[in-house]
Amino acid sequence: MGPALSPRLRAAAWAAVLAVWTLLLLAPNPLKPVRDSIPDEHHFTLAKLLHVFAYAGLGVAAAWAFHSPAARRAAWAGLVAHGVLTELGQQFVPSRQGSVRDALLDAGGVLLAVLAVRLAERARGPGAGE
Repeated sequence: MGPALSPRLRAAAWAAVLAVWTLLLLAPNPLKPVRDSIPDEHHFTLAKLLHVFAYAGLGVAAAWAFHSPAARRAAWAGLVAHGVLTELGQQFVPSRQGSVRDALLDAGGVLLAVLAVRLAERARGPGAGE
């Protein structure tokens, strides 16, 4: 197995993924070819699931990127704020609209990540994640 990534490189990778997600959330027609290939009756459900699982993935990735508990908590709180702010930003993007429901789904995804990380840490035993 190769050398572990440095903490700075892990944080930079996480920030890069978050930046791409931000651009997609604030683009007028993100992933239009993908959207057009999905039957209309599934758009709503899949869009809402994407909110939850994208933020859950970002939340788990934050635990990988930041090992200190304080940094993780800050990243998770930042993700919740990110969800709210991108929904507000969508109010100013043609063909997009922000939604309180979507911001709540984003926060729910972060909560799922926190729970998953905590359960994984508990299963590994004390001090395993330090």
